[in-house]
Formats: sequence, C-alpha cells, structure tokens
Amino acid sequence: MIFPAKRRKNEAIRAKLPEIQGILNGQRLAPLGEIPFGHSTVGFSGCESIAVHNLLVLLGRPQSYQSVLRTIERDCWLFGWFGIFPHRISKSLSRVGISTRKTTDRDELIRAVSDGFPVILSYWTKRRLFSSIHTVCVYSCKDGTVLLNCFSRCADAALANDFTAWMRSRLLITGYIPDERSYKKE
Repeated sequence: MIFPAKRRKNEAIRAKLPEIQGILNGQRLAPLGEIPFGHSTVGFSGCESIAVHNLLVLLGRPQSYQSVLRTIERDCWLFGWFGIFPHRISKSLSRVGISTRKTTDRDELIRAVSDGFPVILSYWTKRRLFSSIHTVCVYSCKDGTVLLNCFSRCADAALANDFTAWMRSRLLITGYIPDERSYKKE
C-alpha cells in the first residue's frame, strides 16, 4: 500500500506521458524505466504491473499501461518500494477484470502453457529469500514459449525452446492461470 498523496503525484506525472500500449518488454529501458510506480519506478519494481498489462493484451482486453498502473498501484507492498507482492497479483488481476487460478504446481503451469493459456509466473532470481524476485507473463507459440519482460534491459521477448527445463531451473513463488471467461469474447 502507498500513501494517497504519493499515488496522486505519480498519476499526475504519468498523465503527461504518451499513452503506452501493446506488449511490453525491458522494464528498465525508456520509456518504462523512469515511470513512477509506488515509491520507486517501473524500472526497479514494475515487473508485476508489466506482467498484468501483457496478460490483458494476450487475453484480448488491452488497456493503456498507465491505466493498469493507476488501477493496481494500491497493491504495492512495503509502501511501494518493491512492486506488487507476488501472492497478491490475483487481487491486481481482479481489479482489471481478470479471474485467475493461483497455483504453485509447476506441472499445472507447464500444462496450462502447453494448452494455450498465457500465465503469469513469479520466481526468485537466485536464492530463496536472499535475492530479488521477478514476474513474467508467458505464452506458447509454434517456436516454443515466449517469456515477456524476462530480461529487464532487453526490448525483445525471450524464447524458451524447452519451457519445462526453464521452469525447473526457477525457484517458483507462484503462478496465475486465467479462467476461460477472462478472454474477450469476439
């Protein structure tokens, strides 16, 4: 949670920026890196908000990134220094109209991706409790599994040819699988 005055200040700064749309990668790169989020910036603590935004795009329910930030900024933890608490991402998703199933079962997440569901994954970057965490949105394509915003200083998505091996090499915190009713109806 962040203080209302800080949220208003952040919103005033973000309102002056051009609208940001589409799939996002490279949270530390311009224009994302310096956007205020909580008591920090998207470059430092915005991976969860980028994952939520990217999931909305993949589900056919795009919003501007600023709109997503405005909606979910209240879910920041430790007064907004470290993004959104991984176990509260479902609350952020609910705020933007997405119903999900939370799971820590790697096999369930791997199956969901292979079945064509985009998912959000949060994991420790090195040692559990003694390193930072990162959150990505992933989906399956004909060439493998696309990992959105996997690297904070890279503008391109990463491709995992063997998603199962990639998943097994991560210290998973939690994952989110969208319910089928979250997809935009044509």
